[in-house]
Amino acid sequence: MNDKADVPSCFTVYRALAQTRRTARCWCRLFLAGLCLSCLCASVRADSSDEGLQLFRQGKYAQASRLFLKAARKGDPKAQFHLAVAYESGEGVKRDRKKAFFWYRKSAAQGLVYAQYAVAVCYEQGIGVRTDYRKAFTWYKKAAEQNNPKAQYRLALLYDEGKGRAVRQNRAEALKWYTLSAAQGVAGAQYKLGTFHTRGDMLAQDNAAAANWYSKAAEQGDPRAQAALGRAYMEGNGLAQDHEKAVEYLSKSAEQGDPEGALGMAVAYQNGWGVQKDAEKALKWYTLAAGHHSPEAWYQLGMVYELGESPNMKIALRLYKKAAQEGHASAQFRLGMFYSLDKDNPDSKEKAAYWYKKAAKQGNTEAIQLLDSEADDRRR
Repeated sequence: MNDKADVPSCFTVYRALAQTRRTARCWCRLFLAGLCLSCLCASVRADSSDEGLQLFRQGKYAQASRLFLKAARKGDPKAQFHLAVAYESGEGVKRDRKKAFFWYRKSAAQGLVYAQYAVAVCYEQGIGVRTDYRKAFTWYKKAAEQNNPKAQYRLALLYDEGKGRAVRQNRAEALKWYTLSAAQGVAGAQYKLGTFHTRGDMLAQDNAAAANWYSKAAEQGDPRAQAALGRAYMEGNGLAQDHEKAVEYLSKSAEQGDPEGALGMAVAYQNGWGVQKDAEKALKWYTLAAGHHSPEAWYQLGMVYELGESPNMKIALRLYKKAAQEGHASAQFRLGMFYSLDKDNPDSKEKAAYWYKKAAKQGNTEAIQLLDSEADDRRR
């Protein structure tokens, strides 16, 4: 999926964190002794695998894994799940993702919701098994129907984006599952509902409702929501305009590497909104934002190189081209202007007209006015 900021589950979090064995151990302690245990112990019967959990908490991973294996072979779904996590993390056993998937699947088949969610992620991400979106969808739905909020969110993403024949796009279903997930506090789902309200897509256009959802997700640290909330404060969309609050949220987002947050910080420094005006810092943030796939950042950085204190028309042109090819209307217009001023190349006039028409087709008013004016001149 495109929503990489929300790639979930025990093993994907582990993969991101486990740069060293020590980090891996820290993560496993948190996962097994924290979220996983508090949820599972409340919902699954007590059995011999609990002794394994006690050993795991004490750092006796090999002993714990042996007990998990013993109970898992007897069919204990909770032990099967914990054993799968051990194989995924490599704590107490040799790391083996295929074996991890095998035991997740065993546990999931007995109805353990967390295992069902794990199996779905395995199929979606191709972890220990070949990627299969249809099967990922099936297992996400099983877990979602048991009210697992993360599964509801991932199911919504599949419905929202579609996966060809494997998963047919159904945005009404996507909205349903986003709503259920957001109500249970999943930041990604809350952010999605905010974007729907911002665009008037699937939900009524409502800046106040959008800001409310962005705020909920931003407080959980979602960088996309922090950037969106920062922009809302900057522009006064849905809440009172407050440049200092805007910078607070934009900086949090930018520090997590979000291009929209970095772009917002660049605009703030360029205009002196909520911070002291600083062209050097603005350029720094524009450059960081442009390092991501962000046509808006490429366009804005192009403007800096064209119109800033140290113009560089070559770099500006390259950035405008990059943004224009991704469909950025303002960049298409600027690119058209570049070509219209280039009198040395015989095909420049044709290229200028091409990009003006592209921009006008997307509703760029400057391009529309220019083309209308040229049409009037030809009629005279």
